Amino acid sequence: MINYRQEDFEQIATGAMCFMNYLTRMSCVVLAVIACLVTKAVDAQDFLKDAKRVVFLGDSITYSGEYIAMLEAGVRLEFPDRKFEFLDLGLPSETVSGLSEPGHAGGNFPRPNLHERFDRVLQQATPDLVVACYGMNCGIYHPYSDERFDAYCQGIRKLHEKVIAANSRLVLITPPVFDPLPILDHTLPVGQIEYRQPFRDYNQVLDLYAAWLVAAQTEGWQAIDTHTPMNQFLAQQRLTDVKFTLAPDGVHLNSQGHLRGGWSQRLRRRSRRARASRGTSFRGGCLGAGGRLLGSLRDFERSRTACCSRPSQEVADRSSSGSS
Repeated sequence: MINYRQEDFEQIATGAMCFMNYLTRMSCVVLAVIACLVTKAVDAQDFLKDAKRVVFLGDSITYSGEYIAMLEAGVRLEFPDRKFEFLDLGLPSETVSGLSEPGHAGGNFPRPNLHERFDRVLQQATPDLVVACYGMNCGIYHPYSDERFDAYCQGIRKLHEKVIAANSRLVLITPPVFDPLPILDHTLPVGQIEYRQPFRDYNQVLDLYAAWLVAAQTEGWQAIDTHTPMNQFLAQQRLTDVKFTLAPDGVHLNSQGHLRGGWSQRLRRRSRRARASRGTSFRGGCLGAGGRLLGSLRDFERSRTACCSRPSQEVADRSSSGSS
């Protein structure tokens, strides 16, 4: 028989309370995520049409799976009788431009190029709908140049052509925001001969990439702008909190970043009448449930820190590589 000391019981009780508090907070977060995304997906029928298998492509922001899981939760709740497959085939560090900066991954290998594997993806995954988010890595964290921009445009056009040739549909998502503030000491100003660390104003390069994708809708393409809502929200929050960020390592989004990206802008615009009937608002980049969700996330992090004395660990460890 094991003899427990009073201290052991106290530790067990503290751990149990911490765990129960964690579950309670997480249940609130999950419910809020579902509520937020279901409202966003009011007119998701148009987005999905007859699609059963949806393939998501992108770099490590897509590979992390967070915004995909949020979308899937909302879609499955909104359409419980329909069968979907959501396949996350994102690949860290990947580009559509085929470019790679000097010293990537410590000089061990260049960035992967989507077009090296894309034919196999189409053949083996046979998607009805492809959702692609590229651009963050495609300018390789350098200042703007016509050559790099042209490589990005050509890569996106090639992606579009192959998807259409495979009798599938393509939805393009603009690159998220690049935030130099959290990694300011690990960025470089304009005028360098070589950039083995990110260009400090790289987000301005992404502004142009995102604007081009949005303009491509005039050609009948489907594009969803995440970049602009993130820029606006970040600027708004910095008015009261100068250290606020959506990407703790400058590149990879935290949970607020995935929520605030507004990547479902297209669905929002098409569901205005439904929103009005429900009495909801999209202020701040998310519906009413989204505001409660963000509050729940903050409460959860505070309670976990207070109870377990361990602050939340973000993906900032990747900042040393400067890649997504």
